[in-house]
Amino acid sequence: MGYSMGGKGTWEWGMASPHRFAAIIPKAFIPDLSKLEGMVELPIWAMVGTRDSKPRAEGIPAMKKALEELGSTVVKTTVFEGANHATTSGKSKQLEGVYEWMFSQRLPRSKDEDGSDE
Repeated sequence: MGYSMGGKGTWEWGMASPHRFAAIIPKAFIPDLSKLEGMVELPIWAMVGTRDSKPRAEGIPAMKKALEELGSTVVKTTVFEGANHATTSGKSKQLEGVYEWMFSQRLPRSKDEDGSDE
């Protein structure tokens, strides 16, 4: 989970190593849409305000659309009406269900991890 440059870092690390994370929540960032194929199965909840900069406000919904076109069913976005870059962080902290969603995600387990391949 990260906001602004932290959101960009969250996104970049998720893009580079999607197998390492059960889910990511990047907020108020400019998404790189060049390497989405590896992120199709990674649960993502991205957030942005409608009054954030154009690359963020338009980029996050475009990211969701691009991932869905690749077959993702685990990407979601929240767009805060009237929120700017600074107020998105506070709004995201007030959003119900964020932490429950994050902590309900799980990494896939290998056979070795669950003991069924002994």
